[in-house]
Amino acid sequence: WIPGGWSSSSSLSGPLAPLPVSDHPATAMKSQASQLAGQSYTPALNFGANDFLNGQYDSSVTRQGYRLWIDQADRTYESTSPFMAGAVSQFDGAGLRDGLRYATSIPATNQWMFNRPMLASMAPLLRIDAEFVASDGTILNNQSQALKHWQIRTTATASETTNLQGEPSMTKQTRYLHGISNSVEGLQPVIELQWDVAQPDAVGLRLADTPANDSILRWRLRIMSGSLHLWRELRIGDRPWITPAEAMNMPSAGDGNTPAIHNQAIDLSLGSAVHSNIDVLWQTNETLPLQIVQRRQSAYANLRLYQGLPVRMGLRLPTTLKPKLTVQVNEQQPDIPQSSIPGGPIFEAIQIDLEGVPRDWIWLSTPAKD
Repeated sequence: WIPGGWSSSSSLSGPLAPLPVSDHPATAMKSQASQLAGQSYTPALNFGANDFLNGQYDSSVTRQGYRLWIDQADRTYESTSPFMAGAVSQFDGAGLRDGLRYATSIPATNQWMFNRPMLASMAPLLRIDAEFVASDGTILNNQSQALKHWQIRTTATASETTNLQGEPSMTKQTRYLHGISNSVEGLQPVIELQWDVAQPDAVGLRLADTPANDSILRWRLRIMSGSLHLWRELRIGDRPWITPAEAMNMPSAGDGNTPAIHNQAIDLSLGSAVHSNIDVLWQTNETLPLQIVQRRQSAYANLRLYQGLPVRMGLRLPTTLKPKLTVQVNEQQPDIPQSSIPGGPIFEAIQIDLEGVPRDWIWLSTPAKD
């Protein structure tokens, strides 16, 4: 008897125990452990009267469960690693089991995708377009014919993509994103990713310290998905939150006087480098999950909104990389021309321009919204 019961259960065999060569296979089979495993999930979350989140792919959201072992009394087993064992798994990706993950895709794409199952959805949480400028003027981005795709690997230089079994004692995990070029002589950037159990909602990114990056002068990250999350609030450091309308009325960095127009990139000042890092946060102005908002307001029916829990996103930028912030404001639905987004304009994309050196970390975080 288990309080609350199980939402699912399954039987599986235990790890193979080392046996002498002389032992018969039948003996080995009998010596293995049997397990009855149960997992407890909470996919449906209540946000008030008649407001329930219909969590998708809830079986991928781990909660504390129970496991019953039918086994020899003196046998012990190692705990599970907090990180995904597979470096290139089609379904699991790389990163923390219960944190922000790099989402691999088959076939590989020219965008970086991240998801977070703890937000009750395996759908991509955000997509990133990366661009790199080399010292000879070469530009590599997701539109470049020279870029074949991005591939995640376990080392910065070798071409192997072997799956690695994480150790239970691990507190950090590192993977490398390799830009695969159609030409051997082409620019092939390498991005180092790092996860830390102390920051489950974040991932660190930097240009890896490898010869492949020596010619890179500048790089740019364009964080997409604003139309999926309805980003309408943005904050730089300890300044007040601003809306897309307020951003459009700010003086443009180009001339200092002219307000920006709709559907245009707007440069926003990050201020003077008083501190070693600058924090940029952005989020939706909705307080309920967007699938609840979509059910309540028919005007949102034609939008493809994120189906997970509300999330706040943020970047911690080292001032040593001389970051520049640009936001893309949009007021039209992406799939319906001449149709405005209900509720007003949104921040469609957040763009960060960075120097190629030094090779300092930036941190991308996705905590659940308060």
